[in-house]
Formats: sequence, C-alpha cells, structure tokens
Amino acid sequence: AVTVIDDTVCEAAYLLHEGGYQHYTAPHIDPAPWYDPGMGSDPTLNDSAQFLGVIISKVDGLDSTATRAITDRAVSVGGGSFGPAKTGHREMKFTATMYASTCRGMDYGMSWLTNTLRGRACSGNKLCTLEIWTGCPDTTSVGIDPQDSRWQFHDTALMSGPTYTGGPMETNYCHIREVEWSIGSQQAWKYKCPTDLVSTSLLSAIPSGCISISQWLTTDRRLALTATPASTIGENLLKVELTAGNRPLNCDIYAWTSPFVKSNCRGFYAPPMKSDVNYITGGNDKSWAYEVQGDGSWLRYDLNDSGEYASFPVSGSGTIRGVASVGDIDDTQIFRDIRIVAPSVSPATYSSRFVQGLIHAEAFRNCTIIGADLNVSYAVDGSTSSGSYRGVRHCGIRLSNFTGTAHIEGTHISGSTLYGGITVGSKHKGAALQLRNVLIEDVLSEPSDGGNGVYVNDGLYDLSIDGLSIVRTANRGLYVRPTDLGDGGTGLIQQATVKRFNASANVSSGSSRVLFFFGAQAEGSRRTPVRLIDCWISYPTGVSVAMAATSSGVIPWEQGLDASFRPYIEWPESASISGRIYRLDNPEGDFVDESTSGFGYIDLDHIVDDPCATYIVRGLPKGYRLVIDSNSQQVYAVNKAGVQLDGSAYVQTADGRGFDWLIFDCDPMCVVIDQPNALSGDGALVKVTQTYRVI
Repeated sequence: AVTVIDDTVCEAAYLLHEGGYQHYTAPHIDPAPWYDPGMGSDPTLNDSAQFLGVIISKVDGLDSTATRAITDRAVSVGGGSFGPAKTGHREMKFTATMYASTCRGMDYGMSWLTNTLRGRACSGNKLCTLEIWTGCPDTTSVGIDPQDSRWQFHDTALMSGPTYTGGPMETNYCHIREVEWSIGSQQAWKYKCPTDLVSTSLLSAIPSGCISISQWLTTDRRLALTATPASTIGENLLKVELTAGNRPLNCDIYAWTSPFVKSNCRGFYAPPMKSDVNYITGGNDKSWAYEVQGDGSWLRYDLNDSGEYASFPVSGSGTIRGVASVGDIDDTQIFRDIRIVAPSVSPATYSSRFVQGLIHAEAFRNCTIIGADLNVSYAVDGSTSSGSYRGVRHCGIRLSNFTGTAHIEGTHISGSTLYGGITVGSKHKGAALQLRNVLIEDVLSEPSDGGNGVYVNDGLYDLSIDGLSIVRTANRGLYVRPTDLGDGGTGLIQQATVKRFNASANVSSGSSRVLFFFGAQAEGSRRTPVRLIDCWISYPTGVSVAMAATSSGVIPWEQGLDASFRPYIEWPESASISGRIYRLDNPEGDFVDESTSGFGYIDLDHIVDDPCATYIVRGLPKGYRLVIDSNSQQVYAVNKAGVQLDGSAYVQTADGRGFDWLIFDCDPMCVVIDQPNALSGDGALVKVTQTYRVI
C-alpha cells in the first residue's frame, strides 16, 4: 500500500501506542517494513537500519481517463463529428522524497523501493492491486468512515523507475533524494475496498440481528441479501464465491435491480421476539414459542434472545397466551412476546378447545405467525348450530387483547367448514395488525353468522396489509369496522394501508356481498387515512364492490376507467381514502396462492418482476471454489490444489447473458442464492463481497 500524506498532521504518519500516537523512533526499533535483521543487529553496520523511509509528496493520474475525440466535417456545413467515448488505461506518476542517514542506507533504500514496486507477486505477466490513501484516515470524527480516502487500482504494474530526478538536495546527497516512478493500470476505474455483505433475510426463518453470509446455514436452503449503492455516481459490483462442502454443490443465483429494493419492497417487518429483564420481577422473562400440533393442541417453549428454544416443552390446548396465568390477562406489564408455529393444523373433530377459533391468542405484547397452514374442516357441533357461533368456533385465527404488533405472514387458511378467516381486535392503545402474503379460501356464512375473510372488529391503531387474497367468500372480504367495540377498544384506527389485495365472492346471487368494507366511524371524528395500492375485486352479479361509511351513512364512491380501460372506483378527498380499487379480477392472478403461503413458506415477494439474470450452478466438485467476478467479467473455479480452472463447466446463465450482470448503479440489487437440496452439515460455503468504482 502507498500512503500519500498531506501537509496536515496525519495519524498514518505515527505509531499507535498505548495512550495515543507517538513518533516513529528508528527502523530497527519500530521496526520498519524494509528493516532486515539478517544484515546484523548493529544499526551502524546494518544498511537497512540506515534507510529512514520515503514520503510521497505528489501523485499525478488519479483523475479521470475519459476522452472523446472530435474531427472536422469535410462538408460545407462545417462543424465536427464526435467519435466514440473512451476510457483509456491509467498512468500514475509518483513523486517522493527518500531519507537516509548514510549513503549505504540511501542505496539500500533505492534497492528496496525498486524491489517493492516491482513486487514478486507482480513479476512476469502477473499484475497487482495497488492501494492508495488520498488523504489521512479520520478515526476521530463521528460518522466518517476511516476508509473514505482509501482506493484500489486493479491490474497494475510498474511502468518505469524509480529513478532519481536530479542531483542531491544541496549537500545532502546521502541523506535526502527526490525520486519518481510510474505505475500503470490496465483498467480505467478506481475502486473502493471490497466489503462483505450480510444477510438481510434468512428466507426460511426470521433473522435475529445481522447474520453473516460468509457461510451457509445448512438447515436453511435460501439466503438473500441487498446490496445498496455506495454513491449516486459510479458503479457497484458484486463478487460471489461458492465452495462445495462434502458433496457436489448445486444452487441457483438470482439477481434483481429495482428502486423498491431499498426497503426490500416491504413496508413492514415481523417484530423481533425479545425478553425484557425488568418487566417481570423475579419471574421468567423469556419470550414463548407455541408449536401447534395437527389436532390443535400445542407445545410451549421458552425462547432466548437469539430466537432459539431454551427449555423443555410444556403441553397444553385451547387459548394461547403471553402470560402464565389466566388471572394475569389484564396485566399488560407482564405480557410476553409469543411466536406461533403452525405448519399443518387440521383437526378431525370439533373440540371445546376451539370455542374461540382454531387458533386463539390473547394477552401478549408482540406475536408472529409465519408459514401457518390451517384447515378448518371439522364438523359443526350441535351447540354451534344456532346463534352467531360458527364465525367464532370455525375461524382460522383470532387475536385479541394485545399491546404490540400482531404479524401474520405466509399463512394459508381454508377448509370445508370455514366460517371466518382472521378476526383481530384489541382494546389497548398502540396495538397494530400486519398481514403479509395471506391466502384465505372458501369462507362460508349463515344468516348473521360468519362469512368474513378478515374482520378487524375493534379499534387497532395501525392496520398494514401487503399481500392478501380472499378467494370465494360468502359475505365480506376485508371487513374493517372500528366501532365494533367487542374488545373494548376506542374505535380510532390511526392509519390503514392495503397493498396487493384481491378478493372474490363464492356465489352469484341477489344477496349482499361486500368485498371491501371500511366504515362506521363516528360522525364528526377524524377520518382514518386509508391508502389503497394495487387492489382488485371481482364483480359478479349481486356483489357490492366496496363500501366506506360513517355512522350517518355510506360515503358514495366514484367510478372511472384508467388508461388501459380497466374500471375502478375511488372516493372523494373528504373520505380520506387515497388510491383506487379495480372492479375486475387481477389480470396477474391472485397475489397469494398455495405455492406462496402455508407450510414451507418462502418470502420472495420483496423481489419484483423477473430477475435480470440467473446463474445455474451444477456439479461443483467437493472442495472446489467457484468465483463469479463481475469486475473481470469472468467465472472461474479453483480446485483443491489451488489451481485456477475454467468455471464454465459448472455454471451457465439462464438468459444467455455475460458475466456483467452483478454490476449496478443507482438502484439497489437483490441477490438470492438458492440451494434447494441443502443438507444439515453439508459444509458448503458462500461469500459475497461488494465494491464500488468510478472513472
């Protein structure tokens, strides 16, 4: 590395000692990188101890290499014509001053500098990477990366020098000499140092904190990461390295670039499960995980802060709670976080444990239900036949009396006796509901009983939906009625966002079917702001598309056609409902289907459109390393002996593109590495690094 030191005091010119920075003392004491102890321990006889170093004072050639020629036109109109824009090779000329205590030391220093600049690794046809600091690393200022002034130049070699520029400085022939040398780079770019990327999402689990992707977590077959541009100028590049473990490696690599990747195309995330040491005095403060069995009973485990099981299971059935005793369901200070795991729940018969629904949870702080697959097909019990019990006892999920965020994701609810999909309400200020990638199918109804796909029946403070398909409902699709104060709430939702929503009715009749209902707010109260994004509702006979209302009546909507002649409805500004609902089936199909919900759920919805490229890696031998380098636009393999081989035998691109698809500029990039047949203990490794370059 070559360090350029400017005129200011620079920490790079000093040694870091305990208690602060100090001046260098002597080459044989510090010791200096050129000092050779093999030349003797006496510094008066050791030439390497008499060379005091070199300080670079000037570097030319760090600016742009871009050129574009213009030639005069040979026609009477005059003017000129541009040729193609070019970025030529780079030549960097260094001017420096060498210091020594003796002539022998100066001679040794020149030999050492020549040998260092030529470099054994750079001899012959091999090229090197040169690092230059264009300024002092700032290690004291808050918010400034010490690496900001550090640049790399690839494929470099010494072109000329080092040579003395002239005679000695005054009479200091043996002590101070100015030298020059030139280093060239075959590339026009200069690069920031590569940085390891970390996982932004473990696609088969909720990540807790930053999880390094320098190796496979072999129980998880997919890893995803987001690469964010380092600057608004220049280009960003990724390098993917895969190493096969104890068996040949097969995997697929997908890449997307999109402005939406900045937030992973997600407006919200599952809340973390965490413990609060102080909120239960002398008690167990662990979060809980409930594993719901096929018959609806459950096993409960303690969770540590890493999300791992930390206890033997406790068995139970019926209502799931975040408190140890039913007598504590109103003591919000001791509400725990709970995780509900229900990969395949399909009880054969009705039981009293389902009196509040197949899964009923209450008295918790935060709750996550991810990848659940619920089948409500048990026969209707005789005591359920009358009244409004079917919509409760044959409901997939009911959540009530909680203080934090309830997050339901990747969940599929269906069944032959399903009378309600999801019902949520809470009386506590700040409670929020998040639905993401939820599929609800075939919701039945009896007169005044059931028929709701999603029923928000109380005053939650926040409702967020990103991916909800309600297919074939007999009454209502999304039913938000904040003044139904069954759980004692306030009736004031602070905001609601509905994104990627589609619904359809299961019958065509003259009876009322409302697939989107939001209303019954108290007259004169502040309207709840509702945002509608990409919402579609089929419109068979006898189905009311949507309704928004206050206590005094329905707010009429207005209809129109978009540029593609698709009919939609929207509300006036006074209704505080922005966006529109299309009155036809989503032309792309349901947002959520059985392949994107339920057991084995994998979250890929943060990636939009088709990937810009796909790599298919097959049969990489055990112990081999495959490198996909977007900078050199090469794919190569390294065998167990460290010999570099052509990598094309193990990888191909699905779209026939070259190797430059891991280059991106202003928009972030999503990369997914999918190892479909990963085995625990496979030992395969993956490493992804990012760098940034400018002309």
